[in-house]
Amino acid sequence: GIAVTYQQCSLSTLQKVSRSTRNSIWTASYTQKSLQVSSRIRVQSPSPSRCRGGRLGYRSTAIKLGTEINEHHANEKEEMQALIVRFAGYIVEVQALEQRNTALPAELTALHSRYKGSPTGIGEEYELKFKEVWELIEVLTNEKGAADIERGYLEEEVEVWRLKVEEELALKEEAEMILREKLHDEEVAELRKQIEYSKMTAELDGDRPDLAVASRSVQEAEKWYKSKFDTLKEHAGKHEEHMKTMKDEITTFHNKVTELQSQIDLEDMDGVIAQMEPQLCETKLEMTKYPQDYQELLHIKLQLDVEITTYRKLLEEEEQRLGIWVSRQSSSKTSHHRGMFMF
Repeated sequence: GIAVTYQQCSLSTLQKVSRSTRNSIWTASYTQKSLQVSSRIRVQSPSPSRCRGGRLGYRSTAIKLGTEINEHHANEKEEMQALIVRFAGYIVEVQALEQRNTALPAELTALHSRYKGSPTGIGEEYELKFKEVWELIEVLTNEKGAADIERGYLEEEVEVWRLKVEEELALKEEAEMILREKLHDEEVAELRKQIEYSKMTAELDGDRPDLAVASRSVQEAEKWYKSKFDTLKEHAGKHEEHMKTMKDEITTFHNKVTELQSQIDLEDMDGVIAQMEPQLCETKLEMTKYPQDYQELLHIKLQLDVEITTYRKLLEEEEQRLGIWVSRQSSSKTSHHRGMFMF
């Protein structure tokens, strides 16, 4: 209210000053010009001697003074127009200030109504906003904590399932090894039966020419038996070395697979298994070759066993026929060698 009253007083004072200034400028300018013209007329007025000389000088002086007065009025008119333009600018500024002064009370009333006529209204509004922000921060913090807890549970569950997968893979590998060993033993037993059945019939027909040699000399038969036994023993030793090498390779491969399985993660386990399948297939192919070699060695062993048994029977029959008996020492050695051979 004080500011509005002050501005109104200032505007009224400015209007009064403008009016008084305009009147004083007009009066001063008119007085000065009149004095200048009167002084010129007084100075240049004709003397009695000049009047006597004729009226020509007076007329020329009057024309000159009239011209100067007209020029003076023209200049005065231009100055007045310039002053009027300036005064119009002042009036425009005063009107703008009056309009602004009229709008200020309305703005002040709006501010009072917004903040309830108290300066603390702004603080209360910002306090409400800060409170909303803090509540939002608290909600987001709680959600983040719940998400962290859930992530921990998921990581623990993933670790449990990874351990279960590793355990299942180990059990699967062990079961496959047991199954392979069982199948191998069954195949070897079946092959032994087939070889024993086939050798009993084939060797009786193929080895008859050796009866003459066996009947000629028991010592030569024993020597031939020992050479056959040594050959068979050599084959058995080679087979044992080969089997030992194969077992070492299988153990190495098993360790390698175990190391690879311990290094892989749960995400790329399927990819690693897919990469290892070709190697497993190659290893299985190699392992299928080992039973074949083993079967060949068993076949040779059984052939020699059947031959030795056949020759022994023939020798015993020939000894009985000729009345020659082999000492118990040689028979004990033979049985001992036979026990070593049957493994």
